Amino acid sequence: MKSLFRYICSLRHKTPELEIWLNTELNQINVPCLTEHWLNCQNLINTNIQNFQLVSAFNRKYKTHDGSCIYVKDNIVTKDIDCFTTFGEEINFELSLTELVDFKLYVGCIYRAPNGQFDIFLDKLEIMVQKLLSKNKILILCGDWNADMLHESSNQSDLLGLLQRHNLINTIQSPTRITNNLNTLLDLMIINKI
Repeated sequence: MKSLFRYICSLRHKTPELEIWLNTELNQINVPCLTEHWLNCQNLINTNIQNFQLVSAFNRKYKTHDGSCIYVKDNIVTKDIDCFTTFGEEINFELSLTELVDFKLYVGCIYRAPNGQFDIFLDKLEIMVQKLLSKNKILILCGDWNADMLHESSNQSDLLGLLQRHNLINTIQSPTRITNNLNTLLDLMIINKI
């Protein structure tokens, strides 16, 4: 099972390019997880990616842009996780979440805006992780959390503490955003240590 996380900055104009990637050089990707799709609910539902189905999405109601969504290949059986359908929160915890039934795993894609409140993000993440891990399934969490894991800070320390408490690790170790002035690691892929 291979998944791909990508912050897309407007899916509307990038769908053809994404479709080509997923059906050529990224053809082994089964679960594309996207943040910053920038679409309202109706537009996202009508955005089709060949050979994939939209299984979960967070769409903003009050602000524009951002959001998160999860697509899976057509042949993969998924299940909604009802207790989390209204758990997401604009700016702070924009959550898409699904269960891949045959693989016995949960996939979550979360976006937290740079101006989101980190304490709300951490509280929601902790609640979600505790509940999902109690089901004895594999957990994959990804997204743009806007918490730089390369540079020491209280946010980084608090997030690392949460991951350690729940036996989770971030698999991405190199910068995900590189500019002339700064390298940062804001985009994460979290899995169970086992």
